[in-house]
Amino acid sequence: MMQAARARVLWVLPRLVVGGVERVSLQLAHGLADRGMVCAFALRRDDGALVQETAQRFEVHRLGSGSIVEFVPALTRLLRAWRPTHVVTAFGDVALLSLVALRLSEVDAVLVHGVHNVHLPAGVARNPWARLRQHLYGLLAAPVYARADAVVAVSAGIEQEIRTLYRRQPRRLVLIHNPVVDASGLATDAQAVREPAPVARMVAMGRLEPEKGFDLLVDALARLDRSLSWSMDIWGDGGQREALRRRIRAHGLEQRVHLRGVAERPMHVLQGYGLLVMASRCEGFGNVLVEAMAAGLQVVAVDCPYGPREILLDGRIGVLVARHDLVRAMARMLRGESLADAAALRRRAADFTVQRSVEAWAALLDEAVAARRSA
Repeated sequence: MMQAARARVLWVLPRLVVGGVERVSLQLAHGLADRGMVCAFALRRDDGALVQETAQRFEVHRLGSGSIVEFVPALTRLLRAWRPTHVVTAFGDVALLSLVALRLSEVDAVLVHGVHNVHLPAGVARNPWARLRQHLYGLLAAPVYARADAVVAVSAGIEQEIRTLYRRQPRRLVLIHNPVVDASGLATDAQAVREPAPVARMVAMGRLEPEKGFDLLVDALARLDRSLSWSMDIWGDGGQREALRRRIRAHGLEQRVHLRGVAERPMHVLQGYGLLVMASRCEGFGNVLVEAMAAGLQVVAVDCPYGPREILLDGRIGVLVARHDLVRAMARMLRGESLADAAALRRRAADFTVQRSVEAWAALLDEAVAARRSA
């Protein structure tokens, strides 16, 4: 096996915004660096709220304004100069460009591609542009899956999608859940955890984009019994922000539903709430669901593809509901019914630790190099 000190891992990302994929990449880089690997980041666009935080420990290479004309030659030069043993990607377009740059650079680096999003457009592609983007995503993914040394699916649902949808299978397809919580700071004893806030203090968190279903959540809240005492804070930013603001106003929910902006420290923010509601149309995994469980919150999640069902063990813990039952599920919880055992939720969150994910990634990086040498 390759010694950690010899490994040089280059993450290639569009940019470093405050998003789930970017946070996961940074968590993994910290964990692998702690094991002696040298890690760095290459960005297609020179922006993002996480750039400064990342640069405190890692080299951050800004490779242009985002155009292919600039990016591929710049990445090719970086590969020749930095000489990584591994290149890690997480977005289909950047992964394909990275394949081209690797070929041009003639650097013998292993390419590992992480898949964080669902492929099927059902429930997400509600307009022609969205369907086209989803179709292009599938087209871009095919050559990446066929040529990458390893492909990592973050949920069993995504792993099954890849096996079902693509004729040319990855050389190595593995399931590694996202690193979400730190084992050293995760209390599983109910007496060691703070008293949770009342479930009437509800929260939702994520990118304000169609797949996250915040429009559906606001519509559901509008049908919730207003004689019940409740409020909802929505944390996140994205293209639907103003549309959601108008939707909240149209339903007359300005006094109950609030858009709070980006949560740079999700676990810290979640401490002030009692119930997390996830109304996504799809979730590759669902980091915030695990974060809420680890923080001692009750959780209600719509049974969408794929993360919530896997995290909540087919509904055996937490509350997993069909979309049309979301209003009823929230009302029951506000009345003190259907509450899950908080200790059980925290124990399940402990299955998704940073340490476990980093260990699996470290083993995969070693195995991918060994397989390349054997081939």
